[in-house]
Amino acid sequence: MFCGKIANKDLNRIQKRALRILHNDYSSFEELLRKSNECTIRANNLQKLMLEVYKNINKKPSFMWNMFHEKSSQYDLRSKNLLILPQTNTIRHGNDRLIFPGSILWNYFQNDIKSKTPVCSFKKCMKSRSREDCNCK
Repeated sequence: MFCGKIANKDLNRIQKRALRILHNDYSSFEELLRKSNECTIRANNLQKLMLEVYKNINKKPSFMWNMFHEKSSQYDLRSKNLLILPQTNTIRHGNDRLIFPGSILWNYFQNDIKSKTPVCSFKKCMKSRSREDCNCK
């Protein structure tokens, strides 16, 4: 899910080749994604991670029970439903765990997306945001 730039570039190249074969079209990668109504593999992985964070926070069945914890604040902040960032000592055993990027992405989202109650409406919001880049590595 969180591979380096070279592996991500290889995944995009393979996805582009598969879409070209599927559509028999040699246009740009962005046009092929738009034509097939798909997103990149990295964006798809981030959507799945955000769906699991959503399920965890809203007490829905998830494979990551009690992994993410909400930050409690005594102040009325603009951002609601923030998650606690875990303390990390190393990159490999700290920042590369699912908890760290999941918490950062969740805190980055707007409140209206976080507050969607049915899972299907949250998925639709995630699909509409799939074309935007996040500010993670």
